[in-house]
Amino acid sequence: MPPAAAVHSEPAPSLWLSLQHLRAVAALLVVAYHMHHSLQKLGYDGGWPDWTQRGVDVFFVISGVVMWLTTRGRPIGPLAFYRRRILRIVPLYYILTTLVVLTLVAVPAAVQSGRFDGLHILGSYLFLPVQHPVLGTPVPALVPGWTLNCEMVFYAVFGLTLLLREGLRIPATLTVLALIVLAGAQAPADSAAAALYGSSIMLEFGLGLALGAFIGGGRSLPAPYAWASLGLGTLALALAVAPEAPRFLTAGLPACAIVGGALSLERRGRMPTLPPLLLLGDASYALYLSHGIVLSACTQFALRAGLGPSAGASLVFAVAGLCAVTVSAVALYQCVEQPLLRRMASARAG
Repeated sequence: MPPAAAVHSEPAPSLWLSLQHLRAVAALLVVAYHMHHSLQKLGYDGGWPDWTQRGVDVFFVISGVVMWLTTRGRPIGPLAFYRRRILRIVPLYYILTTLVVLTLVAVPAAVQSGRFDGLHILGSYLFLPVQHPVLGTPVPALVPGWTLNCEMVFYAVFGLTLLLREGLRIPATLTVLALIVLAGAQAPADSAAAALYGSSIMLEFGLGLALGAFIGGGRSLPAPYAWASLGLGTLALALAVAPEAPRFLTAGLPACAIVGGALSLERRGRMPTLPPLLLLGDASYALYLSHGIVLSACTQFALRAGLGPSAGASLVFAVAGLCAVTVSAVALYQCVEQPLLRRMASARAG
C-alpha cells in the first residue's frame, strides 16, 4: 500500500463531493446502457458501449463505503440501522413500483416488456428475486430495482455485524457474503435466487466497506497514485479484457479503484465542486429508479412519431431521452423524494 496521509477528522459521507459526483456518473452510465435498448426498438443496429452497465458496480462499492462511514464510531444497533435504510430506500421504490403495477392493470399495452403476475408483483414489493414473466430474469416489476434485492441482503448481513466490535464487522460481512455467493452458485441453474445471489457482484459491497475503513481511518493515496487509480480503474471498467472472469474482478475491482482514487483526490484538495453533478448526485436514486419508465415512454412516443433508424434520428433520440430522464429525475427528487424524506425525518424527531 502506498504511503498514507496523516489521520484527521472525517467529514460526513454527505459532504464527500466525490461520492456525489460518482453517483451521478454511475446513474448516467446505467441510463446510457438502457438507452441502447430503446434505440434498438427504433431500428438502430450499430455499435454501443454496453460496458456502461457497470455503473451498477460503482454504486455497489459506494454503498459499502457509505455504510461504513455512517456507522463507524457510532452507537447504532441493527434495528436502528434497518429502520434508517428502509426509510431511505423503500418509499420511492414503492411509489414507482405501484405506478408500474397500476399501469399493468389499467393500460397493459403501455408496458410492452411487462405482464401482471401476482407472485412476481409480491416478490417485487418484498425485495425477493422472482422470475420476470416476460424478461425471464430475476428482476422486479420496476426492473432497475433488482439491485435493491442485492442491497437488502447486504443491509441484512451488515446490520447484524453491528452487534460485533468494529474490527470484526468487515471480515464477518465478507465471509457471509462469500458464503451466499457460493450457495447461490451451487443452487439449480433455473433458480431466480441463484441467478442473482450467486453472482460475485455481491462481494463488491465488501470492497466498499474495506475502502470505507481505509478512507474513514484518515488515510488516502498520494495524488499520483490516486490519479493512476482513477484512470486505470476507468480504463479497466471500460475494456473488461476478460469478460468471462467473475464480475468482482472485471468490474468490482476497477470500480473500487475509481472510487478510491476519487476519494483520495478529494482528501488532498484536488476535487473541484461541479454543481450539475452534485445535483444529479442528489437525484441519482430517483434517476436510477425512474429512467426506465421515462425511456419507455420516450421510445413509444418516437415510434408513434415515425422516428427512423438513421444515425441522425438516433442521435436526436439519445439527446432528447437523456434530457427527459435527467429533468424528470430532478423533478421527482425535488417534488417527491425530498419532501417525503423531510416529512419522515420530522415524524421521527417528533
